Amino acid sequence: MSCIPKFRYFLANEKFPVRPTGSQWASVLPVSRTPQAPDPAGQSLTYGDYFNAVRVFLERHQYQAVIRALSGDNGDMDAAQIHAVRIFLVKHGQYYHPARIEIAYGKRIRFFVLNVAISAIAREMIKSEGTTLEFLCRRFPYAFLPKVYATGEVCTDDGQKLAMFLGQWFDGYHEFHLSRGDEGGQNRIILWDGKPVKCFLSSTQARAVYEKAALILTAYYNLATFEQISAWHHAAGDFVIKPAGDQIFMKLITVRQYIPLIENEKPDVQMILEALQLFLLKLSLHMGLDRLDGVGDLTWAGEMAVAGAVDGFFKGLMCQVTAGLIPGEILAGGRDYLAAVSRSEWMDRVVSMVEQYDSGLPGLSLMRSNLDQYVTCLYKSIADAGPCTI
Repeated sequence: MSCIPKFRYFLANEKFPVRPTGSQWASVLPVSRTPQAPDPAGQSLTYGDYFNAVRVFLERHQYQAVIRALSGDNGDMDAAQIHAVRIFLVKHGQYYHPARIEIAYGKRIRFFVLNVAISAIAREMIKSEGTTLEFLCRRFPYAFLPKVYATGEVCTDDGQKLAMFLGQWFDGYHEFHLSRGDEGGQNRIILWDGKPVKCFLSSTQARAVYEKAALILTAYYNLATFEQISAWHHAAGDFVIKPAGDQIFMKLITVRQYIPLIENEKPDVQMILEALQLFLLKLSLHMGLDRLDGVGDLTWAGEMAVAGAVDGFFKGLMCQVTAGLIPGEILAGGRDYLAAVSRSEWMDRVVSMVEQYDSGLPGLSLMRSNLDQYVTCLYKSIADAGPCTI
């Protein structure tokens, strides 16, 4: 006997249902996390258009994408076992409008993410990202990135195209941002866990956040081709965390670009080391940038971000050694090379790097005004790291 799953629609959680007969269904969808932002494409996608398109994607080919995502638990399952689907519109990002998909089948419930791109530029990005995530998950033996189960496009009734990919949902992980602290107004990291009481991380947890982010980015850096995860932003909520005491578990939920840091088809050892230095500079300088509460003014995290980034950088290289991707000699040699760089040399290199940035880059003036403090902390953190043991 066939079963037609029951679909229900929500905004952030169960408190905000969206019904096809309600006024919200016909309301226009915001184009970003700042609702007042104009829609450059002049589109007027409604909540109903969005939820209908997501449903069409999930139902397509007898729930083929959903079955593929669930097949790790039961290879023999079919669509008849799916009895309920709940769709939660999580947020409106700069490019994507992700939904959390809750699938009830048999006696189990599983969660997935469905990233949805509306604008032309976002649709191109989502196609590229799906391919990149699949490549990185095959190439590297880590579990820091979401698996991708299916990609595709859906047209609304009035001809608007939405591109999507169904991916792994990291349950219990939440976005985080710098926020004004309750005491003294000092910036602290706040966990966006949806609870009414603000959850500020301790200083130990905050440093671990930056360490883990740097570890992940370094673990995916290709020392031979100089390919790196690029265009990541704390302000966009690219990293999500799950605190457990002083320990922080972290995932990177999006990869917009995976491109070479520099172009060189036949690098020698010296070039590999110089590129490693440049990678660490960019990593540790950008690590401290965020927007207050995700949407406010750009702000600088300071020394805890730089020191955490340096520790995470070396731990990320150790991940590559452990995975058999690079020899241990590269880690030890890289550590010795970086430790031999003087403070003035670090300053010259970072000034040269920043001067090449586009003048319209958000946060450029903030980086420039903090360069002296940044270099001091970077130099000390590398010296404090000590020799690498294999």
